[in-house]
Amino acid sequence: MEPNTLPTTQSRPTLAQYQILEPIGEGGYGTVYKALQQSTGRLVAIKRLKAREDLDTATKAKQIARFDRETRLVAELHHPHIVQLLDKGYDEQELPYAVFEYVEGETLKSYLLSKGSLSAAEMAPLMSQLLDALITAHEAGIVHRDLKPQNIMVTQTGAKHYVKILDFGIAAFTQEFRTADYRTLTFTKDVVGTPT
Repeated sequence: MEPNTLPTTQSRPTLAQYQILEPIGEGGYGTVYKALQQSTGRLVAIKRLKAREDLDTATKAKQIARFDRETRLVAELHHPHIVQLLDKGYDEQELPYAVFEYVEGETLKSYLLSKGSLSAAEMAPLMSQLLDALITAHEAGIVHRDLKPQNIMVTQTGAKHYVKILDFGIAAFTQEFRTADYRTLTFTKDVVGTPT
């Protein structure tokens, strides 16, 4: 992500309980900010749906529904290798936001590019953590649908490395976990996720 493509200070959300520090990521539907939870002094990551004036009302409603679904899905997951949802709400522009734990580190993509190839002994614990997190999600009936190195963070504590899965933005419930009112939120001719 190029620094000049990140939101300006004027376009950042104003949230009463949080001090927005800086934008740290941007995707097709949302922007992620590093922020400080003022009541605790804890660093958090806030994902906020982008304000898009070029979209019609129905498309905006579907984007909000998709964002709300992401927060509901992540709220179901409690695992040390899946980013945790801490809070959610709507900002002054009535756009949804979600507050996640802040994960210090780098994406798996950056980690692999900087390290080059990893030995089996280095990769095995990371893969074990990743697979354990995916098993937990799948047992809860949740499929990520956009798992890629850019959506996996690598953190370090001492000499040990850990992974955390991020961005359940296009995740979905498996068929057996869908309720009667479940509806698809993928637009006709919409490409979601990362095309291969």
